[in-house]
Amino acid sequence: APSRSALGVAPPPLLRPRQGAMSSSPSSLAALCSSFKKLTEREDGVGLVHVLDPARGGRRALQELQPGGRSPQEFASAQGGEAYGEALGLYLACLQAGISGEAVRELELLCTCLKTWVQMYIETDGSGLWMTPLMIYLCNLARRTATQLDQAKRSEANSDAFLKKLVEIHRELFQKLNKERTKRAGHVWVCCELLRAYFKLGQISQCSFLLTAVSQSLNKDGFNPTDLPKAISVTFFLLLGQALRLHPQLEGCRREADVGLQQLSTEVQVQPKKDPPVFGPLQVALGGAANAGALALA
Repeated sequence: APSRSALGVAPPPLLRPRQGAMSSSPSSLAALCSSFKKLTEREDGVGLVHVLDPARGGRRALQELQPGGRSPQEFASAQGGEAYGEALGLYLACLQAGISGEAVRELELLCTCLKTWVQMYIETDGSGLWMTPLMIYLCNLARRTATQLDQAKRSEANSDAFLKKLVEIHRELFQKLNKERTKRAGHVWVCCELLRAYFKLGQISQCSFLLTAVSQSLNKDGFNPTDLPKAISVTFFLLLGQALRLHPQLEGCRREADVGLQQLSTEVQVQPKKDPPVFGPLQVALGGAANAGALALA
């Protein structure tokens, strides 16, 4: 059976290993780099996350990233493949900084890695959808690291300084992706990251401009939330529901919310008695009952 997240929900399709994906854990840093190269050549984004996440497949290999050890950036650039080795090197350097206790440098390297990966995503041909699982993973990791740093400085006046710096980076990525018609999945995910940050910072008014920009961008090509991977679309509409609840003036986004609820609720397969509400905030924000599929989720 698939593993379940902290919310008790089975991982969405985008984050589940695809059939035939590599399952063995690399035993060394060299093996990890080799696996990374093969997975990028196969465009297996989920496999990349499983190999690179220390809590998953990469635990043994990443033990070599001890303070004072080999330079991970030089090693990864040489062994991780010409196309994406730079991003791998930055990621490994970030983990090495974390092991050394250099939390601020860890976040800086992580943000640089994220920006590098997103730029590669922009430059790749087609939708580049296989690159979004690692993009999501890096965003999650950056958010968690920034939150930990801010919590350590809670007594200071500017206690959300690191999260605010991360917001600046996401705004930059949002503007870049807003221009890319074939990269809607990544664009919407960065929107999700900004919404989370605005909620945390109490900057709800910022959601209006953000969601209006997303709505206009998606409507250029016809808005259809089911075109997005469920890991992205469900997260987006959940956050959209929260935004509508906190900021009712966002009437311009109500149509997208209604369309998203109706279409997604009929497609997501759940076990009603075991899974928690996914669309609850969105249903409350819309102020009406949803169809049978949505009610099963509540």
